[in-house]
Formats: sequence, C-alpha cells, structure tokens
Amino acid sequence: MIANPKEAYRCAATVQPRTRLARVLAAGLLCALSAGASFAAGEAEVCEFKDAGRRRISGENPADLDCIRQRAMAGDAFQQFYFGLIQVGQVPGPVNLPEGVRVLTQVAKLNNRYSANAMVAIGRAYQRPDAAFRNDARAYQWFYLASQHTDFKGLGYPLPDQALSAALGAAQRQALEREAPRLLQ
Repeated sequence: MIANPKEAYRCAATVQPRTRLARVLAAGLLCALSAGASFAAGEAEVCEFKDAGRRRISGENPADLDCIRQRAMAGDAFQQFYFGLIQVGQVPGPVNLPEGVRVLTQVAKLNNRYSANAMVAIGRAYQRPDAAFRNDARAYQWFYLASQHTDFKGLGYPLPDQALSAALGAAQRQALEREAPRLLQ
C-alpha cells in the first residue's frame, strides 16, 4: 500500500499502461518496489493466532504451539527464538531439549537481534539437571559466545557464569574459548 497518494501519481507518470486502473496498479507496484518493499514468500502469513489481541499467546495451547511452529519453520526470526525457548523449557510448553537446542542454534547463527539471547538460552539448556543432556563445557562455550556478541560485549553482563567458570579451571576455559566459534559454523 502506498503511504502517500501523491507519490503514486508522481510514479504513475513513468509508466504508460492502457487504462487508468492499470496505470494506478502499475504505479503502486513500481513505487512499492522502488521503496524497497519485499514480496518474499517467507513473509506471508502462515497462520493466525485466534483472539491474539485478547489473550496471551502460549506454548501450552496446542493451537498456538502449532502456529508458533509453522511461523518458525517459515522463517519468522522471533517465532524461531520463541519456539526454541519453549522446547528448552524456558517458557511454558512441551520440552524437547535436542530440538530446542537445534532451533536456538539456527537463531544464534543468524546473527540477528535474538542471537545473543539464543546463545544464553542454549547455555542454560546445557546446565539443566537432566543427566543425559547436561554438559558444562558446552554450556560454558555458549555463554562465552554470548559474552562476545555485540549485543552483550562490554556491557558488564556476568557471562560466562562465574560458578561455571570457577569449576572448569583456566586451562580448560581457554581451550573451550578457542573452540567455541566452531559452534556457529
């Protein structure tokens, strides 16, 4: 949609269609494209949250979870992040640690506004008490990556976790810090 009708008229002069309607449509398309509008398929609405303005969207609601999953798979960066948080148990919903870490790792690799927080969420997932999944070394690496991300670096956030840092020892920490960037490849 054209925000300024005068722009449509100004742009309409550059195309010479046969009818007035065609001229207006062509002008609108030309102006939208010249303004940088994107018509990517990934930006189309995948699903709608029912009553979204009147209630909280929740991973505990099966219909909401399905919509969150669809939007995440369609490339919505926020929904990918939110779906990952649900899967690692940091917001209410069904927990699936391997899937959550996989989704959050994808978000971390995108290097967008959710990446640093995704790295912290992955680190916390590896610190969960689930014996089969717990991995303090991997948690340290993700916390370290988050601390080096431009969103957190130099802001005084206590990353990596102080207790975790002390438990690992200096030599092991240095080795983990050298290897950490490989997690983003």
